[in-house]
Amino acid sequence: MTLNDAQEWAKLAPLVTALVAVVAVAIAWRQFHLNRQNQRETTANATFREFLKLCVQYPDLADGKPSINKEKYEWFVAHFLWAAEELLEFDRDEWEKNLKLHLSYHSEFLRTDLRFREEDLPTYSSDLRQFIRNGIENFDKPF
Repeated sequence: MTLNDAQEWAKLAPLVTALVAVVAVAIAWRQFHLNRQNQRETTANATFREFLKLCVQYPDLADGKPSINKEKYEWFVAHFLWAAEELLEFDRDEWEKNLKLHLSYHSEFLRTDLRFREEDLPTYSSDLRQFIRNGIENFDKPF
């Protein structure tokens, strides 16, 4: 390699360095996005799994016919809606049918409880509120 060849390579070094930096940033961004997606999936699944444990522990609350303690039932529904919000945000297409099924069990409460409609419902995301509105309007129709 001659001195002229080395000088030519030296002129290309900043361009190669910039190219390597851009590729590194792209790889880091992709990794960050994948990690974030994975964390959202893990959180959504864990939240729903906890809700399902509550369904087994309190079947009367799960079927929307609480025999005792209306306050406990309200918290049960709140836990379900929290899980639903996580799942809809993560992957609506994958979870919508399952969530509509559980929503149907609580349609009477969601439709008629004034306190829930005035105080609790506005605290949820607009996406979940729309999901609830659509769900309770369409319960007599097949999913």
